[in-house]
Amino acid sequence: MADVYEVVSLAKIEDAASGGDEVQVTLRRKWAEQDDGSYAPQVETASGGVAGAATDNGPAWTSLHKNVNSADATGEVAITDAPTAGQKIVLTDIVISVGTAMSVTIKEATSGTVMLGPYYMAANSTIQVTPRGKGPKTAVADRVMNVDASAAGNITVDSWWHSEA
Repeated sequence: MADVYEVVSLAKIEDAASGGDEVQVTLRRKWAEQDDGSYAPQVETASGGVAGAATDNGPAWTSLHKNVNSADATGEVAITDAPTAGQKIVLTDIVISVGTAMSVTIKEATSGTVMLGPYYMAANSTIQVTPRGKGPKTAVADRVMNVDASAAGNITVDSWWHSEA
């Protein structure tokens, strides 16, 4: 695989060495091949200098994504697949779009334990929820997470999650 770059950040900073002139700094993420054949991100400046080498290539899990598009999510609809056997779901990111004004709640299946929300949403609105730190985790192994809407209407849920013990 050839090195792949993606823009991470654009910023203007004051350059003390040039008497206070502003300079634009572009940070890019470079996916570089490791000794074991895997790829890891490395952030570098546009001029090629390393801005911060990753010391943690992320957790040893596989992140999965599931999209649910339901005309009526009242009565709970699964937003994740089943976790790896014997493990729990950890929700890392979710994007919810609704066509009708409603509240939207993310729950653990079977128990009905509220994991996120409720989120009170206006008609034709979208929200993104990215929990700080570790995302909500099901209390019981082998359970999925569901979305529950307060009213019938169009709803789309994009969820990113992983399994862990």
